[in-house]
Amino acid sequence: MEEEMINLLVLPKQAQIEIARAIDCLADTPRPSGCKKLRGTDLWRLRVGRYRVVYAIDDEDRLVTVIKVAPTAGSYLSGAVIFPASSPLGGED
Repeated sequence: MEEEMINLLVLPKQAQIEIARAIDCLADTPRPSGCKKLRGTDLWRLRVGRYRVVYAIDDEDRLVTVIKVAPTAGSYLSGAVIFPASSPLGGED
C-alpha cells in the first residue's frame, strides 16, 4: 500500500509551529527527553502533540533525517505521511 503524502501546511497552525520547533531542536539535541528508539530499527520517534516525528540519527555525519510526521494513531503503520525532510545536527560549522 502506498503512503499518502500530505503537506504540513494542511495541519492546524499551532500543530505546524510545534512540529517545526521540535524538528529544529533535533539539530542541537537529536535525543531529547521523551524520545524513544523504535524496537528493531535504527529509527527514533518524538511525540509532538497529536503527531509523531519519526527520524534517523547519523552521529558520524551529524545529520538527522526526518522519515515522516504522522498522526499518533498509526504512525508506525502505513498511512498518512505529513512530509519527509532533513536537518543537519548542530547547524553550520
